[in-house]
Amino acid sequence: MTVFVLDLETGGTDRKNHSILEFACIMEDTNNQLPFDEIPKFQTYIINDIISGNSFALNMNKKIIEILSNYPKNENEYTFTHYNNLAIRFNDWVTYGSGFYTKEEQREFSKYRINSKPKIIPAGKNFRSFDYEFLQYVPKFMDLIEFSRKK
Repeated sequence: MTVFVLDLETGGTDRKNHSILEFACIMEDTNNQLPFDEIPKFQTYIINDIISGNSFALNMNKKIIEILSNYPKNENEYTFTHYNNLAIRFNDWVTYGSGFYTKEEQREFSKYRINSKPKIIPAGKNFRSFDYEFLQYVPKFMDLIEFSRKK
C-alpha cells in the first residue's frame, strides 16, 4: 500500500487565522520500503502576504520564519510556494513527480485534468486531527487532491 505522509508547520492552532509556514510530504510504499534518501519527497516553505500566529508557535518555528524572511535572496537554497499555489504545486508533484502514477495514468490526467484529481491515502501523526483541518482552507486543495483509503 502506498501512503502519503503529510506534515505542516504552522504559526499556531487556529486553522482559519494562523499561517501555514511549511508543507512537507513523503510517499511511502509499505510493500516496497526504500531507504529514506530514495523515498519521493515534496517540501516547500509557504509564502504568505502576512504571517500570523501565536507567540509560542512562531517562536518554535523561528528557523522557518528566518528562511521565509530571506526570500527571494535564498531561492536557490530552498523551495518556496505562494499559499494560493500550494494545491496546484502539490497536485503536480503527486501526479507527475512522485512516481505514484504510471505514465499511462499521467496521460489520462493530462487529457482530463479539469475533471480528474489524484486520489491518495494520507498518513501522518497529526494529519486527521490537525493538518487536514488547515488544508481545507488552502485555496483549491480539496478540489485538486482527494483523500481516500484506496488508490
